Amino acid sequence: MLEIEKTILSEIMQDNRILDEIRQIINIEVFEDNKCRLIYKTFLNLQDLGEPIGLENVYTQLTKTGSLNFIGGVIFISELSNFATSTANFLNHCKLLLEKWMLRETAKAAQNIIERVKKEDDIFEILSAWNENIYEIENNIKLEKDLELWSEHIKYLETLENKFKGKIPEGIKIDSFPTFNTATGGIMSSDYIVIYGEDKQGKTTVTERLLTDVAFQKIPIGLFTLEMDFESTSSKIYSMETNTEYLKLRNPRGADATENDLIEFSQKIQKFRNTKIFIDDKTFDFDRILGKMRLWKRKYNIGMFAIDYLGLLETVRRFKEKRFEIADFSRRLKQTAKELNTPVIVVCQANQDAKTAESVAPLRDCDFALHCMKPVEKGIKAIEGFTFNENHFLVTIERSRHGRNKQNFVCGYVGTNFKELKIDGIDKGLPVKTSMPDEPEQLDIF
Repeated sequence: MLEIEKTILSEIMQDNRILDEIRQIINIEVFEDNKCRLIYKTFLNLQDLGEPIGLENVYTQLTKTGSLNFIGGVIFISELSNFATSTANFLNHCKLLLEKWMLRETAKAAQNIIERVKKEDDIFEILSAWNENIYEIENNIKLEKDLELWSEHIKYLETLENKFKGKIPEGIKIDSFPTFNTATGGIMSSDYIVIYGEDKQGKTTVTERLLTDVAFQKIPIGLFTLEMDFESTSSKIYSMETNTEYLKLRNPRGADATENDLIEFSQKIQKFRNTKIFIDDKTFDFDRILGKMRLWKRKYNIGMFAIDYLGLLETVRRFKEKRFEIADFSRRLKQTAKELNTPVIVVCQANQDAKTAESVAPLRDCDFALHCMKPVEKGIKAIEGFTFNENHFLVTIERSRHGRNKQNFVCGYVGTNFKELKIDGIDKGLPVKTSMPDEPEQLDIF
């Protein structure tokens, strides 16, 4: 194996241009020999600096980092420069090196699983870990085809025609929020959506209403609820869809539920029979959540993910400030939406400036951002022809990467069903003025 690693390094020194292609196939981790790994890392650094990869520059870089003695001095570099006779087979050499890495990683993963089996760890956690290990190994060998706009235009036109004829599903529409549908044109695969607001301003309710709508379209959904447990989340979802008072589900005796109430609920709940709503209330570690998202996508073909909420995620990595941590979470969730070709919704806290708390990254990264607030609690009593009460929520589409910003709509409970309210005579597409006077009496959206 050491011979192949040296051959690839020698080929790069002979023709620096091939490193661009090599970087698409292998990374530093595939090198087993620590000396070769260090040399390859030095090659990458030199290329990033725009410097030629030759004996002199490699020697200089290793000297600066104090690593020259680790590889055995200049003799090792000199031998590398003439190790390969040509660069004709560098792609085959890279693929062979990658395959050897895959074998090593598979063996390590298998050994880890064996150790966990011996300890009699939870079998489902073991299987999940094994599937995730295999996925990571397989994902490291995907070689993407280079796409050029015009050469793909026939395929693009075919896709467009199939969309027009209804052969390809439209973006996911939300029956409860018509204005949201208008503003987004439907939620498309890989959309990254942020729903945010201050505490108890309806952001979780809006999220769960949106997810439930999707589930009743027979699209499997995955919800990571970090703030509420499984039972409370289930009660809230069931309450909205069955017109059953939430407190009667949460505490039937304390809320004076009757036996008839329970019988009626058990009948209404049958409407969930054909839905697939997966809820995880136990996982807080960010990397484990990403792993479970990939796992659920493969096992259940999840059509939409949601995390409630971003600020409660944990990570073993350390960041200088919380905003850097949130920015990292947001960036990686956006990447995961693209990777899995599945929309991802994240719920965030808002600060008093109506921005996402602790970091602006979620608003910057997202395709759509929905800001939720209760107008009555903000001193907003009415809009043209409509008076707010304590059960009304104002949702403003603060950011739309694919349409007009600042569109808004009013949500409320009709019975226990939470949905957008039809308000005649009001153009809900116009901006909402969210900066209120000291004693606001009325909200003017015109």
